[in-house]
Amino acid sequence: MPKIGKTVADIARLLAAELQGVRELRAQRKALQKELHALASEIASLKGGRIGAAPKAGRRGKVGRKGKRGRPPGRRRGGKSLRALVEEILTDAGKPMRAKEIAAKLSESGYKTASGNLGNIVSATLAQGKNFKRVRRGLYALKK
Repeated sequence: MPKIGKTVADIARLLAAELQGVRELRAQRKALQKELHALASEIASLKGGRIGAAPKAGRRGKVGRKGKRGRPPGRRRGGKSLRALVEEILTDAGKPMRAKEIAAKLSESGYKTASGNLGNIVSATLAQGKNFKRVRRGLYALKK
């Protein structure tokens, strides 16, 4: 019978060499993993981050009362809250006003908001505010 190729002994030697190569690569991988862990620990100690984790995506705004996001309650860029500005407008008017009238005065004074309907926000502020009283439907004045 003619020889087809390699003998069983030849194949066993090739297999042993392949297994030795796999062992060497595993050892090399283990050494690299240790080195990577050491680098991650060093980075974490410098940045105050977690080991092996990507930085967390930040939340927009701070969490205020009742878990709501955005600015702390009652604060605006100019330092006055919407409630305080509505009180000023009602004081200056000296008479009861509607929410739409107050919203118009706020817009004239340069009050900025991202809301599409400032009248609704003013109406809610008037309804919830402790310093405001409802004179009749849609009309609000300051409590004395």
